[in-house]
Amino acid sequence: MGLFRKIVNQTRKPEGFLGKMMLSGMNSGHVGMADWGFSHLPAIAAERAVDLGCGGGRNAGVLLKQYPKAHVTAIDYSDLSVEKAKAYNQAAIVEGRCAVQQGDVSDLHLPAGAFDLATAFETVYFWPGLEKCALRR
Repeated sequence: MGLFRKIVNQTRKPEGFLGKMMLSGMNSGHVGMADWGFSHLPAIAAERAVDLGCGGGRNAGVLLKQYPKAHVTAIDYSDLSVEKAKAYNQAAIVEGRCAVQQGDVSDLHLPAGAFDLATAFETVYFWPGLEKCALRR
């Protein structure tokens, strides 16, 4: 596999040295689109939010700031992403306001109605068929 393909594959499931570089780039490189998306979220008093495909954790951090009374659960397929998101949101984890976990969006078993708000930024095109990734009722 060529270097270009190895780099592109890091966008799906970051691993190793290239994955660490990709995650750092994601946290900074996606700011404009993510912030635009955040500006369109509802003005609600969210108590529980989930960020699916959390990558390096930056967007979970924004959710924590935008909804200061909310507990945020951040989920990613990549163990490396989970590690980076935990480091990024360490203070909120210690405060009990954030949890970061590894998970596959096609098999999460999240209970219906458990979250007031769900986000998924620049991740759904990696999911294995959106119909498999819906919250179960």
